[in-house]
Order: sequence, then C-alpha cells, then structure tokens
Amino acid sequence: MSNTDSPTLPGILYVDDETQALKYFAMAFKKNYRVFTADNGKTGLEILDAHHSEISIIVSDQRMPEMTGVDFLSQVRARHPSKVRILTTAYSDLESAIRSVNEGKIYQYVTKPWDLQDFKMVLKRAYDYHSILSERDQLMGLKMSTLQRIILADRLKTLTGVAHSGCIKESALFIDTLLGIIQGLPHSFDLNPASGGAAMLQHGLAKFMKQERSANAQILKSWQSADFELEACIAALSTPATDADTSETIQLTVEQTGDSLTIQCSIGTDKPQQVLNQCLGILCEAEPSPLALNFFQLLAAARHAGKSVTLCPKAGAEDSDLLSISAQSNEDAEHLEEILAKLYDRWDSASLGF
Repeated sequence: MSNTDSPTLPGILYVDDETQALKYFAMAFKKNYRVFTADNGKTGLEILDAHHSEISIIVSDQRMPEMTGVDFLSQVRARHPSKVRILTTAYSDLESAIRSVNEGKIYQYVTKPWDLQDFKMVLKRAYDYHSILSERDQLMGLKMSTLQRIILADRLKTLTGVAHSGCIKESALFIDTLLGIIQGLPHSFDLNPASGGAAMLQHGLAKFMKQERSANAQILKSWQSADFELEACIAALSTPATDADTSETIQLTVEQTGDSLTIQCSIGTDKPQQVLNQCLGILCEAEPSPLALNFFQLLAAARHAGKSVTLCPKAGAEDSDLLSISAQSNEDAEHLEEILAKLYDRWDSASLGF
C-alpha cells in the first residue's frame, strides 16, 4: 500500500505484479489520489474489502499470474458493483479488453505504456462518473425509503381503522397488539421499514392499491380464524419457515420464563434485520408470510396473557435484542393515533438524516 494517509483525497487501488509499475503509479498520482497498491489480485481483494468505503476507482493490469486483470475486476464487480473498474493492457491483449468493456465488466481500458496526461484524464473522468453514480444512488435511496414509509404508514392506518370499526373479533386485542408493536419498533427499522412497493414502481398506483387491499384482507382473514391460546401460537411459530427471497430456513425457538417470552431466531446467513422484517411482515411485506401472521398472533396471545416478548438473535450472536414488546398495557386505545403520529415524525426525521 502507498500514500494511504490522505483521507481527504479520492481513493484508488492499483493492482499489478510488476513492482516498478506500482511505484511509478503511486508516484505519478499521489498528489491527486489516496493510492492503495497490491501486487496480485488476492491481495487487491483483501485491501478492497478492508477499505471499500474509501476507494472509488480500481485499476488492474491484465497480465498477472494466478489471476488475470479481467478475472480480478469481475470479482470486484461481484463484491463491490459501485466501484469504477479500469483495465490496463498491452496491445496484444486488446481483444480481451474490448470484450470486457462490451460485456459491461469494466469502465474503460488503457493501453500500456501509458501516456501520463491521458491517464490522468481517464482517472478524472472515472472519479466524476463514480461521484455522479453515488449521488444518484443516494437520491434513489432517499426516494425508496420515503416510499417505504408511505407504504407502512398506509398499512397501519388501514388496519387500525378497521379495528376501530369493531367489525372483527377481539378488535381491542388487535389494536393493543398493534400498539405494542409500534411502541417496540427499534430504530434499526426506521431507514427502510417496508419491503413492499415494487408494484407501485413497476405498475403504478392502481396495482399498488390492489396489492395493499389483498395484504390487508389476508391479515384480517388470518386474525378472524386465529386461535389465541398461547401454547398453540408458540407451536405454530416454532415451525421452520423459509425466506421467500433467499430460500434460507428461519428457525424460531420460544422460551417462557415467568411473565416473559424470549424468541431466539437463527437464519443461515445470520442476518438479524432480515429476520426482524420477516417477523414484522404484517407491516412491511407485500404479501404477509405465514411466519409474519403467526408472529402477530403470538404477540396477541402474549399480550392477552400479560407476557412481554423479546425477539433476539440465536445464542452466542453479538447483536442486541431485535424487538422488545412489553406486557399488555393499560393504555386506552385512544392513544394509538398519538403514538402513530410520533412514529411518522420519527420516520420523517430518519429520511432526512436527523
């Protein structure tokens, strides 16, 4: 590695098996970039994984032992697709370089020996390109998180409205369970609280509204046929479930201790937030899964029995509790609107980065 002590400069990683080429590159560009260097693809990937937030541009020579530049940049693309990738190559390797550009694997190729001024312009354009893409991704992320909040807020508003109408059985328990969820939502749920909304993006508002009507109907139908006997709900939730997106198995284990229930979750890739989103699927899934419906019913049974519920990672995991819901409160359901308003304000603050 070279010249890595200039945090204000854009980061660039250069990979080449020739020691002199690495020294020349660092010397030529150290004034304008924070230069990282590696003499092989494996080391390059390790440096990139360790400093990916600091590095914007990846430059690699084509001819290297063990891993060619094209192979290295292909792995970079798989791990860090937002990085701008450039290949340096001799004239004899132009065919593979051009093919890599055409297949979308690299941003540009530069022939050896470099023309220093031309190479400086290539790197400048590459950094400008990366900056534009980063700004686009940030704006898109803001739009998506805002859309997701709208989806979740609409779902909550509809469900609470139906419950207040008294047209479903155990409507007070329904409202109280929603109240417990809303009060217990962790801040990790604020940034991207809903996974639905694909219908709106792809097909417009009419498709999205149809999707939401279907989801609400599914939740209410499940509630109408629910058995709120605690042991039955525990047994239903303890059945292994499959994540629809990753096909990984989620296993929830429920333990009772006095007036509390502890639910430990395990998933193949140990992604706690993923499990949290699955469990709270009545709020955020376009089509609430059986796991989400069973979790909601277990919360209701626990509230009815005056037991608190804690959702946490499997034993030995470093993460803290994912969700903590107190025992049934004595609060009047009239407070629900006020609590919802505070939640919406919290999401607005999160979307603006406060």
